[in-house]
Amino acid sequence: MTSPLISTEDLAALMGAADLRVIDASWHLDGRDGRADFEAARIPGAVFFDLEAASDHGSPLPHMMPTAEAFADHAGALGVSAGDDIVV
Repeated sequence: MTSPLISTEDLAALMGAADLRVIDASWHLDGRDGRADFEAARIPGAVFFDLEAASDHGSPLPHMMPTAEAFADHAGALGVSAGDDIVV
């Protein structure tokens, strides 16, 4: 993939590729549960990226970006590798 944007048709054509990772990072300001939405309906093979769990909890501000190492650990636990094509 060379563009930061992808159509649903292009994603459908890529499904099943060994290096494709589809990630749902839904988070709702109104308090709805992104994980529950993910569990109810998702793209086959997608994984849920929990923004709260991946955030820097040492920061006094909510949802701050973690260190590169912590982010890599969280993404790796979801099966994401450095050479993967990622659709969020």
